[in-house]
Amino acid sequence: MPCAVRKCDALIITAEASAAVCPKCGAALPMAAPSEAPAWPRQAPPRTPVWPLALMSLVFVGGILWLLVAFWPRGSTQTPPNDDAPAGDDEPALLIATPEGLDLLADVLEMQTTRVQDRRGRHAQESRRRAQQLNADADARKQIALRSDAQLRQVLGRLPPGPERSLLTEIAGKLSVGPTLSAQERLTAQKYPQVFADMLKITRSGLVPLRDVNRAGEQEQKAAAEKDRQADKRLEEQVKTLEQLGPLIFEDKQIDTAFATLTRTVRAAPDFGEARTLRGALLCLAKADYAAGAVDCDDAIRLDRRNAAAFYLRGLCHWKRGGRNQAGVDFQAAIMLEPRFQRYRELFDPRD
Repeated sequence: MPCAVRKCDALIITAEASAAVCPKCGAALPMAAPSEAPAWPRQAPPRTPVWPLALMSLVFVGGILWLLVAFWPRGSTQTPPNDDAPAGDDEPALLIATPEGLDLLADVLEMQTTRVQDRRGRHAQESRRRAQQLNADADARKQIALRSDAQLRQVLGRLPPGPERSLLTEIAGKLSVGPTLSAQERLTAQKYPQVFADMLKITRSGLVPLRDVNRAGEQEQKAAAEKDRQADKRLEEQVKTLEQLGPLIFEDKQIDTAFATLTRTVRAAPDFGEARTLRGALLCLAKADYAAGAVDCDDAIRLDRRNAAAFYLRGLCHWKRGGRNQAGVDFQAAIMLEPRFQRYRELFDPRD
């Protein structure tokens, strides 16, 4: 190619174009840009998989968390007593620790004991009335037999000797000691109502002789007397049990012993509603177990819906558990049955 610097006629071959000076005129020549190599497509370097690294990270983090959980120092789950706090600042946890709660328990015990004593008195009166009625029935049967014999003697005195007179005598004997009258004998006896009307009535038209009726009456009287004796014994034991609770709770301060006694009593006599009421009172007032106390009161109310103490205690349990509406209903029912519970309205603390 020609020299382009000084316009000389020197030809510079391509091979010399790489020289820095023209060979003829000595002019400096510009450097030719080297030819660029063709651009070939570049290959991306191979990727290293990342999941092993992620898995190792997870295992590492999990191990650290496990070590923290396993060896982290644990504190006590119980709240340590605050000895510096002044006594009397907090409200007592148990209602029995308050004067109102203690008075309520005393009133409930007195009410339940009085209920059992009254029931024992009513049972004694009912037993006497039942025994008198059975004795009166036996005396009435004797009087009927005597009148029937007297009327029969009068009728036989007016009848001439014959088969009818013998038949009436035989009917009277069968009505007294048996056997059962036949249909024909029953029709004949109905013809003489002044003699046999009452006898036919008490012997069920001659089907059961008077002797068997008297035996059944005696057996009924003995069974009723034994049943009444057992019931009176049970009521006497119930009264003694409740009377023993007073010194145990208020003098000896043995709440747990009283609770155990009531539990044994309830197991032995599930229908002893007063014992259930008192156990519910201890659960509510002395143990703060309001759910179990409500259950005992429910059972007592099912046994007797006039148990005012059970209604009041159930309402108090509902109140402590947050059931305001149910507590109000039970409280009103208790007041209607026993106005004395009005004085314990303060136990329904609105701050609960």
